[in-house]
Amino acid sequence: MENITIKTPCGEIQWLIPQQIARETFIKLDDLNGAKRHTVLLLENFSITNEPVASLVDLTQLKEKVTKEVRNYIDSDEVSFTCRTAAILVKSSLSRIVGNIFIKVTKAKYPVKLFTDEVKAVNWLKKVIEIE
Repeated sequence: MENITIKTPCGEIQWLIPQQIARETFIKLDDLNGAKRHTVLLLENFSITNEPVASLVDLTQLKEKVTKEVRNYIDSDEVSFTCRTAAILVKSSLSRIVGNIFIKVTKAKYPVKLFTDEVKAVNWLKKVIEIE
């Protein structure tokens, strides 16, 4: 069975069939309406009965800064209920280290961790899904 891909205003979402993971690739996160539409498309196409999904969030292709408005939306209950767990891909080890410290300090509402290696990120997601 082939993976399913949906284009969104922020990039694309690909459903990785064997892993049961949504791979969200973001190119831009500078528009609140686009971010909201992305969330709706994720739920409409990949959530079974609106259950939260495990996400591999790829920020390595992000071309613009994430606006404060979008950051607040991503941290809101409106988004957090859609996410079961998230592995976030970043470009550099420094981004990964700083991001993981930030996550610990802010106490994420679901398991989340930053990675620079996609294979390690997917393996971590699979382990978290198995534990739940």
